[in-house]
Amino acid sequence: MTSLRLLRLIKLLFSVALAVGYGLFVWRDHASVRAEAEKGLMEIARLMEEHTRAALLAGSLQLSRIADRIGERPLADLAESREDWESIKRLIAEIPNSDSVWIADENGQLALTTFKPGRVRLDVSDRAYFTAARDGAREYVSPMIWGKVYGGYYFAMSRRLEYPDGRFRGVVQVSLRTEYFTDFYRTLRPEDGATFSIFRVEGDQVARYPLPPPGTEKFAPPTELLDGYVKADSGSFVTNSRFDGIERLFVYRQVAGQPLIVVTGLPNKVIFAAWRERALNTGLFAAAVLAGVMLTLRQLSQSLAREAGERAHAQALLADKQVLFQEIHHRVKNNLQIVSSFLTMQALRADPATARAFDEALSRIRSMGLVHQTLYEQHEASEVSMGDYLRALAASVGDSHGAAERGIAVRVDTDGTRLPLDQAVPLALLANEALNNALKHAFPEGGGGHIHIGLHREGDTIRFAVEDDGIGLGSGAKSTAGSGLGLPILKALAKQLDGELDFTRRQRGTRVGILFKA
Repeated sequence: MTSLRLLRLIKLLFSVALAVGYGLFVWRDHASVRAEAEKGLMEIARLMEEHTRAALLAGSLQLSRIADRIGERPLADLAESREDWESIKRLIAEIPNSDSVWIADENGQLALTTFKPGRVRLDVSDRAYFTAARDGAREYVSPMIWGKVYGGYYFAMSRRLEYPDGRFRGVVQVSLRTEYFTDFYRTLRPEDGATFSIFRVEGDQVARYPLPPPGTEKFAPPTELLDGYVKADSGSFVTNSRFDGIERLFVYRQVAGQPLIVVTGLPNKVIFAAWRERALNTGLFAAAVLAGVMLTLRQLSQSLAREAGERAHAQALLADKQVLFQEIHHRVKNNLQIVSSFLTMQALRADPATARAFDEALSRIRSMGLVHQTLYEQHEASEVSMGDYLRALAASVGDSHGAAERGIAVRVDTDGTRLPLDQAVPLALLANEALNNALKHAFPEGGGGHIHIGLHREGDTIRFAVEDDGIGLGSGAKSTAGSGLGLPILKALAKQLDGELDFTRRQRGTRVGILFKA
């Protein structure tokens, strides 16, 4: 690739990478800011839920106390009882931000109000709290109402009154000012544009901060809120407020045990103000980096061209070195083959005892030659795949001893371990010695069996073993590993590997093993 093409490619790749990186950073930062804001709003919603539930519990308790005060007396008697009026007045004073109590009979006729002592003629049968109680609702929380006399927003809590047989007897209602909630919301130190609301599940608003203008108390929440409530007890959504048109992130929670939902929202422009500043600053920084990199790419292109030339030269040297190593391994294998041929010719002229010694030497030479052959075939310079080597060794030694004809199965189990040449050669000789010993002595004429060769790496330790299920300590058992030259050779090879030799003869079979550091 020419320097000009390389320059164009680097420019393109760097520009794309920078753009993708910037986009990914901005996207992830935006998602992180959104998640953090949602987490904070959800915590506020949880506080709102607990506060709302506590307020309703206090109101419900006071309604129960008022109902207990009334008892089973006729509701019509309350209008003439100054004592009942003062007692209920004291009870309602214990509820924060309470305004008044209204008690009506089963026909909707007002029986008592703490707003004014004595009999007050008023028909409330068309009021929502009355019809809800008449239709069976035990308690009822009304939407936000603008009180013309009071001059502010309030909502009502009511309790159904019943005769002993369960028939509808009337209703007691407490009017509560919404300042009880808005004062609490102020203590949360809301940010600019933050909103806090309580809604009935039907969509009517019970309380809001900031307070809406008079006449907008029937404001209905966005459709997303009710849809989310149907699907879950809590959630979030983004929409424009119907009061001021500002886009906000809203979080909502259902009030446990109540048909109410608390909602809190924060304008997106407040949530993402710091994010926008970071995105802008990061974009300016990325642009400066891109400009700086573009100015230096020509020098980089020239440097890369020089490095490419040097790399090609180094690769050529490495290829020559690989070829040299391959040639060395090939020649070593051939030289060992020549030595083996000389020894074979000499063995043909020797007496049987000497010929056996020549055979053992030839086997050891072949095992070393097999190491170099494995390296040559694998095109490796210095590391031997011991699995391939041991399988080749098992096939070669097994054929020389007629293992298949004798019914002896040799199985190799390795985990793909590779060893450097200075460890592969002594381990190869050790494996050859142990395998030859097993094939020669573990299975007398006519007796078959199994030989298992295992090599596994355990951390920084290599575990190798040759095991057979031959005659072991049985009658007539003998082994060159247990006596003569075999055992000294095994010990010498183990010492060369800095390993620990384990030679075990059992009642049935023999095991030669070694444990050494990789």
